[in-house]
Parts: sequence; structure tokens; C-alpha cells
Amino acid sequence: MDKKKRIRKYRQPLTYPLRLHLLYYGKIHGQAKLIHLFMAYLCSCIITGQMKNKPETLNPNVLNYISWLELPKYAYVFQHESHSNHFHRLLGKQSYLVAQPLPAVKQDLLTAKNLLHAHYFAYPYGQYNDNTINILKEIGIRMAFTTKVGRVYPGSPEYELNRNAVYPYTTMRQFMQIVRISSAK
Repeated sequence: MDKKKRIRKYRQPLTYPLRLHLLYYGKIHGQAKLIHLFMAYLCSCIITGQMKNKPETLNPNVLNYISWLELPKYAYVFQHESHSNHFHRLLGKQSYLVAQPLPAVKQDLLTAKNLLHAHYFAYPYGQYNDNTINILKEIGIRMAFTTKVGRVYPGSPEYELNRNAVYPYTTMRQFMQIVRISSAK
């Protein structure tokens, strides 16, 4: 079963344990090997407008971004999905996704979707409305993640799914708790 179908199947009644997590994640580097060893499969939602052609020098004190060159390197662990193109911004306290005209929102979302061949989306700043959801459905996005922390269970609303964040300062112990590695069999 391909990776996208595995994520989609997560919304169906489960008959087997499935380790699948959406982590809001910037730079991947060495963690990919550890994750692969524990058979956890993760989505990395990417702000395509902030990506560079070449890898950045890793700085653990800031959120680094994956480069276009690195995408294939980490595809064995991370499914690369969308977090917007240039609309990961605020206008006052409102996300561009809810503050900008709908045609501009649609164009930004469609650009990011097409660049990554994405089917899933993480709302910048967790802000969205019915218009945002309708645009996501219209352009072929099948699921979207909020900033609400937690797991996704069968029956969770497809366009209001929980997610977990991994930051540069997240400890390995915290990371293992997020993906429940200690309970892996």
C-alpha cells in the first residue's frame, strides 16, 4: 500500500497497529535514521516559498528549512506535504489564509500543492475558516491539520485533524513520547 493510502486508511476503522504521525518539522537531518529504525512514518508539511535550492547549515537554535535537494533524500521516512507557499504570514493577528482575497488564497495553496504533489495540508498558525476548507477540497487536498496538539483517531474530521510539533529544542525523550516509540512492538 502506498504512503498516501496508509495515511488515508488511518481514518478507517483500524484492524492493525499503525504508527503514523504528522509532525510540524523544519530540518530533518539525523533524526530520519532514528525514525526509520522505529518504523514510524511522518509527514513534514513544508512552506515551499521559504525553501532554498541547496541545504542550509544546520543551526539547532533556529527552525531550519529543508531544501529542494534534500526532499528525495528523506522521502523514505517523511511524506512531504503542504504548509503553504508564501502565505505563512500574518496580517495583524490574522493568517493570510483568512485575511487575503479568496483567489489569492487559492493560488497560493494550489502552487504549494503542485510543487510538492501534496494531498495534505497544515494550516499556518492553525487559522482557517469554511472558505479555506472549501478551497482545499476544490484543489484536491484530502486532509488538513490544525495546530491542536494530539493524535488523530478514526472519525476525526478530515479538515480539522490534530498535529504534534517537533522544534529544534525538542528533546529526544519528548520526541519518543510524541511518536510513542517506547510502546513500539
